[in-house]
Amino acid sequence: MKKIKVLQHSKLAIIIAFFGFLSQISAQSYSADNTTLQSTYENSIKTIESQSYEFRAYLSFDGFKRTKNASKVSIKNKSITGTLIALEGDNSNVLKFNDQSIKGYKVNIDEAGKVIDLNFRSTINGVGYKFDIKILLNGNAVMTVFNANNSMEYRGNVVRI
Repeated sequence: MKKIKVLQHSKLAIIIAFFGFLSQISAQSYSADNTTLQSTYENSIKTIESQSYEFRAYLSFDGFKRTKNASKVSIKNKSITGTLIALEGDNSNVLKFNDQSIKGYKVNIDEAGKVIDLNFRSTINGVGYKFDIKILLNGNAVMTVFNANNSMEYRGNVVRI
């Protein structure tokens, strides 16, 4: 009877040790993930502070339809250059920026939420556009472009140029 209890206690001790080992591995992985995310966030801040970066879209959304997208715009020296395609295959709604000036450029860094928020305005052919770019902790970015009639959302990332 004592041998059975000892064996049961030994098995229990092995199981507890195994789960302790797994939780330690999980905690180390979580710590490494947080370090990577923090590093990505800090690099995003440096990129924005350089005031020389490019938003590269991989997806667009008009409120009804979502499509792949390859739009990109460069922000450099308080001007914007590049092309924004509303929806893939819809060439009627293409915005081309050719060194248009940027007005009202503002950056808000939310340390608590780990979100970088950029806002600015620009004009093409007399039509005003407002840009709102949110860069998340993981480096993904969402850019929403507004004009008087509608808005368009782009998902992508911001890279230094």
